[in-house]
Amino acid sequence: GKSSVVSLRLSPEHEEGALRVAAFLISYYGTENVSGAGEPAPTITTKDRLALVT
Repeated sequence: GKSSVVSLRLSPEHEEGALRVAAFLISYYGTENVSGAGEPAPTITTKDRLALVT
């Protein structure tokens, strides 16, 4: 997979809405394990196995 880092500044109104977004990690291991975004990620492999859902 490819990744990028993007920096931006939100208006106060948009930032307020963005702070209400819930995020979690979901894995592609064939199980229903879900980790909170503030928790350690499961084992990292050489293949893309995690997705950030917001």
